[in-house]
Amino acid sequence: MILKYSLPFYYTFKSRLKSKEEKISYFFTFIIPVVILILLLSNNLDIILMLFGFLGLMSIYEVGYLKNDILTIKKEASPTLRINLKEHLYIEENFRRIITVKYLITLILIVIISLISKESQFYFILNIVLIELFYIFHNNVRNRWNLISFFCLNNLRYSTVVLLFSTEFLWVHLIFILSISTLRLLEKAAERKYNFKILEFLFRDKNLARVAYYVLLLVVLTFLNVPKEVFILNFYFLVYRLAIFILKRVR
Repeated sequence: MILKYSLPFYYTFKSRLKSKEEKISYFFTFIIPVVILILLLSNNLDIILMLFGFLGLMSIYEVGYLKNDILTIKKEASPTLRINLKEHLYIEENFRRIITVKYLITLILIVIISLISKESQFYFILNIVLIELFYIFHNNVRNRWNLISFFCLNNLRYSTVVLLFSTEFLWVHLIFILSISTLRLLEKAAERKYNFKILEFLFRDKNLARVAYYVLLLVVLTFLNVPKEVFILNFYFLVYRLAIFILKRVR
């Protein structure tokens, strides 16, 4: 049981991606965009290296999820259980062991990555450390400041694996800031609990707002004559969001 909760991706699918639709969306909005940018920035797509990168990333990222779901909710007046009570109690009882195993998995994967990769892994490791630091802040603050840590964590999740294949640290982060992190920040801020009335109004139809975001962004990017990787990635997101928008209308 402890090993099950320690495996990378298991807790993400168990607690965050419960429906078939959410699982499919996760693949199209996270895995594929990361692979696309790797292909655009690097001539060498090492599948094994990429796989180890995803596993190392999600192992440490899920530590933040677990701390939020098991520890942080104790400070909340009306906590939301993301897993059933039986599982929650089991994880709480074995919390230190599960977290320790996940840290060890991340460390072992970093060592393996360093051995099989010919490139410097400094930025990959830096992102891993930053994820841990931002989660400490995120899980101990429950107000609008959470939006900043949410934005940073989202950007770090997308950029980490790409940095196994590119040393353009700031450029990779900027690409994902434009293509996904800014939109996710606006969506998060539009939640009623943050009380941003204008954003609540603009995102009352989330699927339409997403399409509008990418249309406007691509118009601006066209005039700015940005590098192809920026345009292609955002065009991908527009096509995906437009497809979802149309499917929702047809149903």
